[in-house]
Order: sequence, then C-alpha cells, then structure tokens
Amino acid sequence: MDNAGGLHSLKASAQTDTQLSRQAGAGPISNATTGFSRPRIKHIPKRRAHPSAHAHPSAQPPPSGGGGGPITRHSDCAASPHACGFPDATNTGPRPGTALRSVPSQVSSGPGWSWSDGGVEISGAGTVFAGYAVHGTVDVTASNVTVRDDAITVTGDSFGVAIRHASGTTIEDCDISSPSAGAGRLMVGIKDIYGDASGTKVIGNNIWHTSTGVQMGAGLIQGNYIHDLGLTGDDHLNGTTSNGSTTPLAIIHNTILNPHGQTDAISLFEDFGTEANREIRDNLIAGGGYTIYGGQNPGGPRAHNIRITDNRFATIYFQNGGYWGPVAAFDPSAPGNVWSGNVWDSTGQPVSA
Repeated sequence: MDNAGGLHSLKASAQTDTQLSRQAGAGPISNATTGFSRPRIKHIPKRRAHPSAHAHPSAQPPPSGGGGGPITRHSDCAASPHACGFPDATNTGPRPGTALRSVPSQVSSGPGWSWSDGGVEISGAGTVFAGYAVHGTVDVTASNVTVRDDAITVTGDSFGVAIRHASGTTIEDCDISSPSAGAGRLMVGIKDIYGDASGTKVIGNNIWHTSTGVQMGAGLIQGNYIHDLGLTGDDHLNGTTSNGSTTPLAIIHNTILNPHGQTDAISLFEDFGTEANREIRDNLIAGGGYTIYGGQNPGGPRAHNIRITDNRFATIYFQNGGYWGPVAAFDPSAPGNVWSGNVWDSTGQPVSA
C-alpha cells in the first residue's frame, strides 16, 4: 500500500510516481510504498444498529454484533448506506447510551492501562478498554486486548490505535478521527506497526479524517465506515491497505468512501512480501485513483488466492468508480484468484476486472 507517511506532489495528469519511504512513529513498517508505481492526481457522526454480519471466511470466527436495520433500497446505496444494510454513521462507532469518560482529565489509569506521554498504553493481557474519550494514540502492547466503545481523537502524523507485537486485538464500535481533514489529518486510524500482529479484528468502527483508515496484513476488517479521508501535502490515501502477507485477511461488508482521486479505497500491495489468501467481499466502495488495487506488484511475486466478490462500486465521486477506474493490479488468471459478482452501485451492472 501506501499512505501513512509517503508524501508526493499531486499532479492532475496520468503520470505515475513511486512512493517515498517515511517513518512515522516506532516500527519498521512505514506506510510508504516501495517498488510500486501508481497514478496520482490532485484533486460528528451519529448512529446505530450494528451492520449486518454476513458470512465470514473459515479462517476467521464470526464477530459479535447484531443485524442492521431494515433494507429500504437496493441501488445508489452510497447516498444512504444504512438503507441498503451497509455501515454508515447511523450504525457504527460507540453504541447509543455509552457514557464516555475523558482521558486523562477524568481518569488516567485502570486495570491493564495507563496514560503516558500523551497517549494510552495498554500493557495488560486481556484488558478491555471501553467507554473512554481519548485525545491521543492508544498503544496496544499486550495480547487479547479489546478496545471498544471509545472516541479516539488524534491529529498529525500519528495513529489512532497502534498495535505493537500484539496478538488477538479487537477494535470494535469506536470513533477514530481527527478534527481536521487537511493539515491536521490523522495519518492512520488503526495500524499494525510491525506487521506481525495476528488475530486482529476491526469491527463496526467509524473512521474519518485519516490518510489511511486501516493498515494491517492479517485478520478481519468488517462492518466499518471509513470515509472523508484527510489529505495534506502529498499524502497517498487508503481506506484499508495491506503491505504484503499470506496470512488470511478478510475485508467484508464495509463502506469505504475516498472522495479524492488519490490511491484507493481498498489496496493490497506487495511492498514487503507476496499478497495471498485475501477475501474482499460485499463492500460498498468508491473513489481513489483506482478503487481497488488487487495485489499484483509489477515484476513481483505472483499474488494468488485473492477473492474479490460481490462488491458495489459507487460513482459518487468519479464516473469510473476511481479517477482512473475501478481496479488495478489484479491478475484474474493467477491460481485461486476470483473476480465475481462485483457491480456498479447505480445500475447493478457487472464491473469487469
């Protein structure tokens, strides 16, 4: 992928450029894209009834959460995603009635966590960090942590939730954002800093004013509303992005809307390894340079077992879904790769790979 941190000048032309590396925060994985060129051009929420949880891949257990509200429309879903059963501000983020305590002004520590150096560190295994309003990064450094029903606000080149060498993290029903969509945008909403997290679940969150919504290479991303991406300078923008892994990743039933003609809504990039064993299913998506990057780095190892099915491509920003088109870097002939059931949101007609 790219994003968190890779900066370039924006050009209103069909030129390509290669993302420059830039570190933001600890960890060897930057959001910069190495060895992959792609076209670039210039260019508070409320709530709820949990997004419907469609079938899940066998590699992932089903998430918690109930069904969505009544479905009252079957086309032009991007205009009102919840009316089609998709996530939006009405059914993501902290659950109604949640009373949020401010960190650190009202509380600065609890079982397994503490406020330190301008953010929260969760260092106790099995900690449930729930019901807080935090103005700073939440760092997860222990296993089996749950971050739930929180409002996390961060600005600049930082992260909303940073997962550091931790397994079994669940981030659910949170609002993760920056107050600014410009110079103060949040770089990444949720990031696996070192690329070694396992068993991560990102479910039912409202993520906005970030350059990248979610950056992780393994686990489950389901039922989230990722929208109004933030842009400053030469940012690359990603709704969700993976930098290369063969550990299963499922991206299911999200609404991901990138209003900029920059990079993507969903991306698989081979920056640090082969892309394989990915499922991208039943998402409502729009925008970016290409709406989906499908994992095949030019000249790189062959991406395989990439299944992109039953997604709705909206044209609310660009007539081709993304500025350049709906999909790039996908090889339909590679072993196990599937492109099926993907349609235009406005007409229901098939989208070709």
